[in-house]
Amino acid sequence: MAQRRPGTVNVRELPLSALLSRGHGGCCLLMLYASLPEAPQSLPSQACQRLCLYSGSHVATWVREVRRRNQWREENTPEAGSLAPLRVMILPPGLNRLPMLSTPPWILASLRHPVVADTMAEPNNEPSADMAEYNGASRAALLQALKDSQVENGRLRAENARLRDENSNLTATSTSTKKRRGQTDDKLGYKTHVIGWAKKILFTRALLIDTSRFCERPNPSADPMAVFEGGDDNHAQSVTTALYEEIPPRFHEILDASKYTNLAKDFVREHGDARSTLISNIRKNLPAILQGCSIDSSELGQFLVANADRSNSAAFKGLLQFPRDKKPTLFAPILFPRLTQVMTDIFLGPPVQRVHRLMYYGPGSLVLGNKPASNSNGVKLHLKTVTASSIAASATLLRFVLSVDKEWSSTGAISKITWEEDYKSYLKMLTENSHADHVKNIFKVFGQFVFSGVKLANAAEEDADEGVESEIADAMQRFELGDDADLARGTAEEGAGRVEGRLQLETQSDEAQSGVDEARGEGTEVVGGVGEVEDKPREEEEMKLMSQALRSLKPLVGPHERRVARRS
Repeated sequence: MAQRRPGTVNVRELPLSALLSRGHGGCCLLMLYASLPEAPQSLPSQACQRLCLYSGSHVATWVREVRRRNQWREENTPEAGSLAPLRVMILPPGLNRLPMLSTPPWILASLRHPVVADTMAEPNNEPSADMAEYNGASRAALLQALKDSQVENGRLRAENARLRDENSNLTATSTSTKKRRGQTDDKLGYKTHVIGWAKKILFTRALLIDTSRFCERPNPSADPMAVFEGGDDNHAQSVTTALYEEIPPRFHEILDASKYTNLAKDFVREHGDARSTLISNIRKNLPAILQGCSIDSSELGQFLVANADRSNSAAFKGLLQFPRDKKPTLFAPILFPRLTQVMTDIFLGPPVQRVHRLMYYGPGSLVLGNKPASNSNGVKLHLKTVTASSIAASATLLRFVLSVDKEWSSTGAISKITWEEDYKSYLKMLTENSHADHVKNIFKVFGQFVFSGVKLANAAEEDADEGVESEIADAMQRFELGDDADLARGTAEEGAGRVEGRLQLETQSDEAQSGVDEARGEGTEVVGGVGEVEDKPREEEEMKLMSQALRSLKPLVGPHERRVARRS
């Protein structure tokens, strides 16, 4: 048996009754260790990593565990004879607060338990040889270890306090930096507009965008096809140009991501969120979009299930490829009326037009007779035209929703279709042939369908009213800053302008009336024989002329004057 360390006893030789409560006060430390330092595998797992404070019955549990481990090693380890059993050292009361040593040569476990000298005696009340050996052990090493550990503990506490203060300072600095950035953003005010900008770019200018497009404004090109001649670089420049055209000039200083990154990150995030929402709306409203495409309702319902296998759907495959095609084609049947490939009719398939209307005015606009909601994107963003990008995006997203892909990406994860390249191909077709009759017809058909029931004229007048009110506010501010002479001069000029406008209106009305009289005097054709003159075209022209004249006077009357007139 290996030589014992002084002041130790073998766990197997220690009576378990000696560790049971006898009603005595005090406490002790029980140190477990292996006699052989060269055999670290004999130590209990994790026991040397921390101090454990036990009380009462836990002492017996600990000793049983040590005995069990020793017995297992002796029975299952071939070299059990070379491994010394775990041992314990009983320390006197008063050292119960001994902390863990920084480099302990043994395993410490703090056991709070009433133990006195006579409890360690054998049942015959005679002290054992181990206890006699313990009584003669020197305490100098233990006291020195206690002193060193207390010094180390104090140093670690001071280091912990320093790190805590440093962390607090870093947190305060980070919060202050975020606050300053927030103040800068609030000062520029871009965050209140970025969602609208991102949606407008998505719907009308670019289906895909990333932060690399936020750079200095490229030189403008007079050739619309230049964006497709230089590959991806020129197309990317066209996206950057769209950003500078759609975002007001006062924000252009923060459009360059190399100087300011927040706007670019927020814009790309909102752009992606808007595209995801649009795709979700298209998928949810497929029954209305595919109306007339002869899709079985049960098959459609199964197709709409999120985790359904779409690869075996013959009906939907027929919308994406012709029988002669081995895989989905760029010119899918769903893009053509009656699913028949006639290249001059591409994009004129009703589902593509419905997707476009949904994109502008929401799902409710697909219901027959419904007018666009006031909170729809088309109304809020004042979208009044269809663009090559909006048509190309509608066709691309419709094909994507009908495909086996479930999450949007430039290249389909399952279908391997290059959605971004398909979108660019559609965009190039519409731009390259913009002067062709069939392309003009595409824009005309889309415009009639998308804006059916939309009062674009009223929207234009609202924009005009907003512009007039803004001009009047600026004029009133100038009046407040100027002297009485400037105010009088401005009022006189405004009055002269009104008089001139009224004279023009009267002159135009007189000319129109004289034209009607001349037509009647010259004997135009009479319909019905009751003296009715066929002068409806002239009356319409006259009304149009009157309307134009009235609109020319409209900016001369501001909201302030209208309120005064109503009060009077």
